[in-house]
Amino acid sequence: MEVLTIVGTFVTASVWMMRTSMLQQRSIAERFIRHLEEMLEKQQEENRLHRSALKTLAGAVRHNSRLMRKLLAKDLNHGVERNTRNDKKEMPY
Repeated sequence: MEVLTIVGTFVTASVWMMRTSMLQQRSIAERFIRHLEEMLEKQQEENRLHRSALKTLAGAVRHNSRLMRKLLAKDLNHGVERNTRNDKKEMPY
């Protein structure tokens, strides 16, 4: 009878330890999954902000490019007139 009590106690303790260990592992896994989900949400928000900033930057670059083309075309037209009026040779760089 003592052997049966000892074996029963051992089995009960083993089952209790396995159950406790599995609950702890489950808790760790759930916390890790929550952490990953939070990081994913943060990354998505950062991506949205970056996308918005890049769209704004692209629009500003297009606008500046148009202005530079107009300025360059205007400068080239005036440069030809200026050179013919002043009769000066251009200095090579």
